[in-house]
Amino acid sequence: MKTNEAIKIFKTAQENPVYFSQEILGDNLWGMQKKILKSIQGKDTTVASCHGAGKSFTAARIVTHQVGCFPGTIGITTAPTGRQVRKILWKEIRTAHKNSKFDLGGRMLVKEWQIDDDWFAFGFSTDDTDQFQGFHAKRILVVVDEAAGVAEEIYNGIDGVLSGDNCRLLLIGNPTSLSGRFYQSHNSSELMNEYNRFSISAFDTPNFTEFGITYEDIKNNTWEEKIDGEMPYPQLVTPEWVAKRYKSWGPESPLFQAKVLGKFPENAEDTIVPIYLWKQAKIDEKDPEVADISECCVGVDPARFGDDKTGLGFRIKDKLITLKQKGGMDTTAVANWIDIQIKDEFRPLDNVYSIPINIDAIGIGAGVADQLRNIKGYKKVYDIKSSEKAIESENFYNKRAEMQWSIRNLLKDNEIILGFDDEQLENQMTATRYDINNRTGRIQAEPKKKVKKRLGESPDKADAVCMTYYEPEGGKVAKIRVLG
Repeated sequence: MKTNEAIKIFKTAQENPVYFSQEILGDNLWGMQKKILKSIQGKDTTVASCHGAGKSFTAARIVTHQVGCFPGTIGITTAPTGRQVRKILWKEIRTAHKNSKFDLGGRMLVKEWQIDDDWFAFGFSTDDTDQFQGFHAKRILVVVDEAAGVAEEIYNGIDGVLSGDNCRLLLIGNPTSLSGRFYQSHNSSELMNEYNRFSISAFDTPNFTEFGITYEDIKNNTWEEKIDGEMPYPQLVTPEWVAKRYKSWGPESPLFQAKVLGKFPENAEDTIVPIYLWKQAKIDEKDPEVADISECCVGVDPARFGDDKTGLGFRIKDKLITLKQKGGMDTTAVANWIDIQIKDEFRPLDNVYSIPINIDAIGIGAGVADQLRNIKGYKKVYDIKSSEKAIESENFYNKRAEMQWSIRNLLKDNEIILGFDDEQLENQMTATRYDINNRTGRIQAEPKKKVKKRLGESPDKADAVCMTYYEPEGGKVAKIRVLG
């Protein structure tokens, strides 16, 4: 290629990020992605997006454009967890760099792109505010992915970096919290002129607009009648995915509002475990090391026939390693099933009969607990009655409220690790609401039957997890902080 032609292409790419993405990187952008790429050129931008709209893809193209086309640029990306940084956003950045028709230069690592001493990009999770200190450059771009889960002290650090004329900030993520900088960037009148604001619903995305599929079509289950060809963007959210979540989550679910409609949930403020907090739990699929059965715990939420299922959670230290469900069993069958699952899960360990088992002992649970203790021979079976007096009875209406609130605070302290990603569990954990009892001033959890009516299913998995992290002899539950 002649030098003059190369210079012309480079100048066009600098001025037009859509041209850069489509012609240089070979991307196939849809309408909202083009608008966001153009927006960040002139103003800080905030994007509240549904699931599967290509938000991390878009953020990665902005980083690649800004750093690749403007010498002396520093790009800083951050997200609540290392997994989001490394496996999602930076995976897209690495792919863009690799697929470019022209050599973008530099050395590309897992979450770092080094071009020169004063020209680079890197990513990190938001557990270290000091990462933002000491950066000064001609141009600085900061991208905050899953912005609802980022703490205010991180944003204060970002403010210190973005002091120059050629500095830009992109906030992007699911709108999962009704507080914090991301929420304010979309709703505060004081910040009205500081951001270009975008909100993306699943119904705005091309797999819906191409066929004219609306919310009413999903509600009435008539969406399939409109599809007369292939999905134009199969990698994005599909009508089938939304239809399934409409049935399993329900339209009033905070998850449905945030992940499907791209709206800040109407009821998120009174949810015991907000979505953004659940999202902060680290996901680690590696098998944890365990030396002694005392490091393990089993939580049981029993059910007998009907639609409800027995929930069974397994924990090693802070990590939830397995979560199982089974329905259609009587008391004896439930006890037998639990016995088999425990021995199968902890087969290599000695003294499996000494494992702590927390079981909801109301109704069928009492009989299951007796069988595990007296017939199966387990020595540490704890009968937990969620309706009984809480350990911190001055703060909580009953044990159920106390256990659920302890999960909230364990998540805040990063003391829950998940061995798997479970959408059903996420929906159940983030569904239960609370209020403050007017007479006693204590925190009260929404009745289980009310949660079940709203979800269309019993929150068996969530209740099993609460049991799994409960320590009746003290420990984690004793660290509860009211409204912390």
